[in-house]
Amino acid sequence: MMLSKRLRKLEAGGCGLMLVSWLVNLCFAPAGMSAPVFEAYKQGADLQAKGRYQEAIPYFDEAIRLNPNYGSAYFNRAVSYKKLGENQKAIDDWTEAILVHPNDADAYSNRGGAYKDLGQLKRAIEDFDKAINLDPRNLKAYNNRGSTYSELGQHQQAIADFDQAVKLNPRYAKAFNNRGNSYAKLGQYQRAVQDYSLAIGLEPDYPNAYLNRAQSYEMLGQHDLAEQDRKRADELKVRSR
Repeated sequence: MMLSKRLRKLEAGGCGLMLVSWLVNLCFAPAGMSAPVFEAYKQGADLQAKGRYQEAIPYFDEAIRLNPNYGSAYFNRAVSYKKLGENQKAIDDWTEAILVHPNDADAYSNRGGAYKDLGQLKRAIEDFDKAINLDPRNLKAYNNRGSTYSELGQHQQAIADFDQAVKLNPRYAKAFNNRGNSYAKLGQYQRAVQDYSLAIGLEPDYPNAYLNRAQSYEMLGQHDLAEQDRKRADELKVRSR
């Protein structure tokens, strides 16, 4: 599942990256924000950018305590909760962020991802729909809605969403892999192989795409190719440990 483009690693020194939309520049407090609120938020964002999600949460807590209407703090605390697998807490915080910024497509998209992880697929679809209505170029919302449709067995709708995702970004390997999965579930194994091959061409170290392609090769009776892909996937998994 995907998270917002708002959360990105800071450049060396912590002050090189301007974040989009209502996320503040981490070098300068915006007008009207008190220094303690900004400092708490900045500490949390710095830790989050380093992958230290549990440590980041108390700083976002403090920013919210000092300013209960600080949407960015809710948004990024939700990101940390999501990374830690605490999906309901993430949902609660993205809901608060949406109350502050009701037209934020990424908040809806990310909340949809958390609903999906909890198995609340219809609620996930609703959030992805809202994200796409607000931002028709939100390719991650298309990709994740497609994955959700696939889980619901609605594979043609899933393929339509993956089509849109790769139209928006022709280098989006995950969407090609996911579209391959939908074709495979429809029994269209040759088309599935084509999509897995596109995903691998974009990301040669993508073990799941090799495994998925191996399964489709097996269904096509191409057992030698399937074995080659399984071996390659195993090599990649060992190398990533």
